[in-house]
Amino acid sequence: MFCLFLVFFIYFIINEFQKKEVLLKQALKEKQDLVSKLQKAKIQEEKNKIIKERLQEENLNLLEAKQKLQFEISSVVFNSSVLKNEFYKSPSFDKALLLSRLYFKDKDYKKSIFWSLKANEMDKNQKEPWFLFIKAKEALGELDEAKRALETYKFYYDIEIDKF
Repeated sequence: MFCLFLVFFIYFIINEFQKKEVLLKQALKEKQDLVSKLQKAKIQEEKNKIIKERLQEENLNLLEAKQKLQFEISSVVFNSSVLKNEFYKSPSFDKALLLSRLYFKDKDYKKSIFWSLKANEMDKNQKEPWFLFIKAKEALGELDEAKRALETYKFYYDIEIDKF
């Protein structure tokens, strides 16, 4: 009887020990998971910090470029119909952009939009046709389309700006 009790007691102790061991393994695994998640969160936080700094720098660069961007019309008087004829004879980005500027200055926003689109077709790497298009859309009260154009512009140039 004593032996039976002793065997039962030993079995009970071993069983309790195994339960504690399983619990410890679970706790250790959870701790490792938490440490791993914490490391990933720290890495993501650093990435976000770097991205935020880069975006702020790009935003500052864009704002500086925007401030430098001015619509300058030379002292030479351009006749839009003559310039249009010249464009159709020998199309160029500069002529299309100049026509867009002229029409924008004259508050003929629909024609400014047309010529900014022409200029953009000729040289997609230039930003000024985008600016003219967006500003003309805003002037016409087509704010949704101006906003879509701005979003497309931000995606195309992979930049983030707060306000145009």
